[in-house]
Amino acid sequence: ILNRSATVFVANVSVSELLRLRGIHFYKSDFATTIRDIADKWEINRNLIELEVTETMAMENMSLLTNALKQIKSFGFQVDIDDFGTGFSSLGILSAMNADTIKIDRAFFKESSLLERDKEVLKSIIELAKKLNMKVVCEGIETREHVDLMKEIGATVAQGFFFDRALPLPAFLERIKK
Repeated sequence: ILNRSATVFVANVSVSELLRLRGIHFYKSDFATTIRDIADKWEINRNLIELEVTETMAMENMSLLTNALKQIKSFGFQVDIDDFGTGFSSLGILSAMNADTIKIDRAFFKESSLLERDKEVLKSIIELAKKLNMKVVCEGIETREHVDLMKEIGATVAQGFFFDRALPLPAFLERIKK
């Protein structure tokens, strides 16, 4: 996984590397040590690597996942919960997975005008995550209205087409040089 990736350093700006994992990775008993060894071999700072898991993976085998994540975190890697709020979310996931970041799924931002009830749910998720010392990222931010909603619910980090489309590495490097 890591040997195809690299952390980018340009003009003293570091960019963390994000790796999306599938459930099958966690069925390998040496998964965490393999990731650690690859990062060390390539001299990649472990705290710049974010391993992304979905709440659906947690629902499939919470025990196996939490054991693997405990070892991954002990090695200094960051853990993100992606697509939070889709499927059958459980607040227990936030505690059991001991993640660093929660990424609120874009489905919350699909409707141009959320009901007040939806906004309260989002506010509560953000407040709880902050109390658990987790970073919060809102995914799928595509319009000015989405940005305004983020401000209203107390979110401070976003990703989405409102800011830019995905870029090939050369275009990205050129952009951050400016």
